[in-house]
Amino acid sequence: VKKVKSNRVLLVHDDGREVVHYVGAGQADYALCGHDILGDSIHGDGWGMGIRTKEEVTCVYCIEIVEYCRSIIEETKQRTND
Repeated sequence: VKKVKSNRVLLVHDDGREVVHYVGAGQADYALCGHDILGDSIHGDGWGMGIRTKEEVTCVYCIEIVEYCRSIIEETKQRTND
């Protein structure tokens, strides 16, 4: 098995849905949006352990978080240039 170096993880839900998330900052237990990626289904949400991938992120919540952070960075750059 080849280990994939990536900041993205694929979760396959019990209903067959496949969602690609960003891995949370500084950790390996949760996706950026807060989903457990180690397969500890204590909430019964129905997915197993995440698989590292290089696929495009499809989680709308992870994408929203990244876009929001980018907007803060852009706003900060504009303020320092004023």
